[in-house]
Amino acid sequence: MKNFIYLLFLTMLPITVWSQDVSLTASAPKIVSMNEQFRLTFSVNSQGRNFSPPNLSNFRAQGPTTQTSHSSVFVNGQMKQEVSYSFTYYLRAKKVGKYTIKPASIEVNGKKYTSKSIKIEVIKSGSGASNTNTQQSSYDVTSKDFFVRVNLSKTQVYQNQHIIATIKVYTKVGLAGFNDMKFPTFDGFWSQDIYNPDQISLTTEKYNGEVYKVGVLKQTLLFPQHAGELTIEPLVLDAVLRKPVPRYSFFDSGFRNVNKKVRSNARKVIVKGLPSNQPAEFNGGVGDFKFEASIDKNKVRTNETINLKITISGNGNLKLVKLPKVKLPSDFEQYDPQIQNNIKNTTQGSVGSKVFEYPIIPRHSGEFVIPSIKFAYFDTKSGTYKTLNSKEFKILVEKGENDNETNVVSSGFNKEAVEFIESDIRFIKSAQFSLQPKDNLFFGSMGYKLLFSLSASLFIAILIIRRKTIQRNANMVLVRNRRANKISKKRLREAHKHLKNNKAGEFYTEILQALWGYLGDKLSIPVSELSKESASENLKKNNVNEVLVAKFTDVINTCEFAQYAPSAAGVEMNTIFAKATDIINKLETKLR
Repeated sequence: MKNFIYLLFLTMLPITVWSQDVSLTASAPKIVSMNEQFRLTFSVNSQGRNFSPPNLSNFRAQGPTTQTSHSSVFVNGQMKQEVSYSFTYYLRAKKVGKYTIKPASIEVNGKKYTSKSIKIEVIKSGSGASNTNTQQSSYDVTSKDFFVRVNLSKTQVYQNQHIIATIKVYTKVGLAGFNDMKFPTFDGFWSQDIYNPDQISLTTEKYNGEVYKVGVLKQTLLFPQHAGELTIEPLVLDAVLRKPVPRYSFFDSGFRNVNKKVRSNARKVIVKGLPSNQPAEFNGGVGDFKFEASIDKNKVRTNETINLKITISGNGNLKLVKLPKVKLPSDFEQYDPQIQNNIKNTTQGSVGSKVFEYPIIPRHSGEFVIPSIKFAYFDTKSGTYKTLNSKEFKILVEKGENDNETNVVSSGFNKEAVEFIESDIRFIKSAQFSLQPKDNLFFGSMGYKLLFSLSASLFIAILIIRRKTIQRNANMVLVRNRRANKISKKRLREAHKHLKNNKAGEFYTEILQALWGYLGDKLSIPVSELSKESASENLKKNNVNEVLVAKFTDVINTCEFAQYAPSAAGVEMNTIFAKATDIINKLETKLR
């Protein structure tokens, strides 16, 4: 039933198939061992015919199995659909050696497309990577058997140029799980996670001439925020390993669990500052961008709305790019822009587009010109600043109906209603009044005595109420602790309502209030005194593990940024809602 409703929902939306170049890609592991089954997959992003696989005679092959996958994304308010088709073979090598799998081919719209060749190395079973049947005399796991690394795509970059940080674990022994892990905080960088799996998949790789089973723990997109030498702190990992040991009886398992705590090396990144010859139009964009501006009409009547749309696209620090300056005629009234972020964080960087769209309203008739809009950015490929220009826009404004242009609004007022005074002169006082004798004193009178008695009684009442309030507040810590989860759930329900109505700003505000409010109530700390640093310290003091603390900080960072650069990506909002709910549920079990 749910699937049916989802399909019905899709049919009611404007769906456009993404226009894209046809490509046929091949994927397979680079290193496999004898008798290990692996997958060879060919994927094409358009429907084709006459698929022709390469010669696979060096392998025992099964397949192909075919699969069609669909994914939908919102771009400029429209749902666009990506479709891919895959052909998968399951292979086992016949003998050790290095092999090249030649290209496959397929026909799409009468044109033939081919994949690239891929190379696969087949090694002996148990070479380097763990062989569960190998008997070893020592229970020790050395630093060559198991270690972690923080791999960087670049170590010398410009300020705000992206880096890919990939955290990998390398092992020659069985990996049973993790007791704890402390990820780097990436101080000095603005970070966005690309890949953060719940379960780790191991593949075979070579490192320093040795063969390991390798798993990616996390992959993060980093943007250095200032020049100089930045240090990425080590990753600390406490793992449970399965070490093969001799079997002395039938009941021995042949394995022993070994706890191993390792840390990666600290990594240094040299960040070069941007050149000082910045053009006046530069507002922080670093990368490789395209720029365009447009208006939806160039002939209107007075008080009719014109939509000015500015699009910045490409690869770089798109989320940090600000709106270019626009010079409008003084007769035009402008409003705050709506911002749409169609951005994906990938291993190639932050790619996509950022769209600024805001209405402008001409208040007087005539012929007007919006000058060319300029956008400047720093191009990391050439190491220079580049300035892109839009065309100028000529707009003809005709006099609208019921338009009285003789009323000129003073620049001292901005969209404020003016309240007219009913008369030119107002009297100081027009009601009847009476005079009191000059020597009639209040001190010592009956009214004075009554007022004194009332004040004394009121003071005593306030004192009693104050003492009761202090006693009641003595138990407020316990009350706040008990009500923390209930209040946070209420705020999450409000956030879910905003999610359904696609109100991004209100959604992220409610999520932040739910997280900060819950933490303040549970730890008996005023929210105004909480920060990400103090929250992390207090959570650790309460024996909350590093992974959960990192997830809490990551959701806070995402929500705080989204308040200033709201995203239209509903999928991201759904993810944040799920993460926030999961964090509060897990904290509830820890902070009892």
